[in-house]
Amino acid sequence: MISYLFAIGATAHGVSYIVYATDGSSEGDKAKEEAFATGNPAMTFTESKQRSSWFTMTTYTGIGALLPIFLIVLTSIPWIRRRHYNLFYYSHVFLGTIIFAASCIHASTDLYLLIPGLLLWFIDLIRRFFFGETNGLSRTVLATLENADNGWIRISLPGSERTELSVEKRVSSTQPLCYYYLNFPSVSKLQNHAFTAAIPSSSASGPVFLLQRTKGKKQKTLDKEWTWVLASMVSSPLSSLRLDVRLEGPYPVNDSGFNSASHLICIVGGTGVTGACSLARWWLETRHDASKFTLLWTVRHQEMATVREWKELQDMSLSLSNMTVTAHISSEHGRLNVFQFLQQALEPTDQLAEGTAWVYSSGPDALLRSTEHACIKAKNDIRLSKRGRGTVNWAVQDIAWYMARWEV
Repeated sequence: MISYLFAIGATAHGVSYIVYATDGSSEGDKAKEEAFATGNPAMTFTESKQRSSWFTMTTYTGIGALLPIFLIVLTSIPWIRRRHYNLFYYSHVFLGTIIFAASCIHASTDLYLLIPGLLLWFIDLIRRFFFGETNGLSRTVLATLENADNGWIRISLPGSERTELSVEKRVSSTQPLCYYYLNFPSVSKLQNHAFTAAIPSSSASGPVFLLQRTKGKKQKTLDKEWTWVLASMVSSPLSSLRLDVRLEGPYPVNDSGFNSASHLICIVGGTGVTGACSLARWWLETRHDASKFTLLWTVRHQEMATVREWKELQDMSLSLSNMTVTAHISSEHGRLNVFQFLQQALEPTDQLAEGTAWVYSSGPDALLRSTEHACIKAKNDIRLSKRGRGTVNWAVQDIAWYMARWEV
């Protein structure tokens, strides 16, 4: 959002300046020409020439900074970002450098105006490279890359000094829905991709990630994709190898409604199950008898739901009356009716409605839209039920939700 606001502000600044500087009503005004010939209102044309030729190029460097901004915004469009991630990523890396350089030259005598932004940028880089669970991107750790069969790739990291410290202090380090940026230097020295840990860091081990190879492109293009190169290293089922990785994070989500909810509901699809797995393990560790946990994972084929982490959750749920873990096979049962599922999950027993439900959803865009629409509909119906006008009865007094979207 900040980047989009910056693009809008830079465009407004450039357009308003050009409109004023090219206003024909004052044509022939020598004073105006002397002041605006270089495009730098803080310095006259004569003063600029006396300093350096760079100070006469303010207008051109401003345009040189603005055009890359437009290109970055264009590659940030969700449709382009999802289908051409490499274009999105490298355009940000290289064009961003051009923007910083051109902006510094463009500011010339007003360089101090850039200092707050540059300071934040440097602080951000320092945190990314030297802070975090494994001391940031400046350090490599040895991870285990494993072919988990049926298209799944598992990445397991060792426990860090921070988790060992948690053991000494007897403090749980488990935090759900944390995401990390992973960089494998042997695959790409520049690319780092965000993944939610399926198993969060704990006092015993580091985070575990599950991913699948990119789909929906021509094979020639797929062979160059980051996930395909990574998967090709463990092409045989259940094969594994040790590989250096740079880890940035963890970063928590900006919603902590799961902490206070009496009923956690996860509606996920595809690789979106990783966030639900971390939330389920957190709930198992911190749960109290009055709370409930419901997880529904929608997949196209049954084979996808044979990954070990999912099987472990199913086994754990068998001995708990307040935990339900279910897979919805869309090739057999059709598209999921999310609102109907919410009604069933929040169907009241003999007790009065109490507490709050918190819904987490991650996966394909269509599923997120359906879940969000169902949550809004359920929230409105719960409000009506309090006045005796709802279409159905609900077990909770309110419902909140978090949709795991990567786009603004």
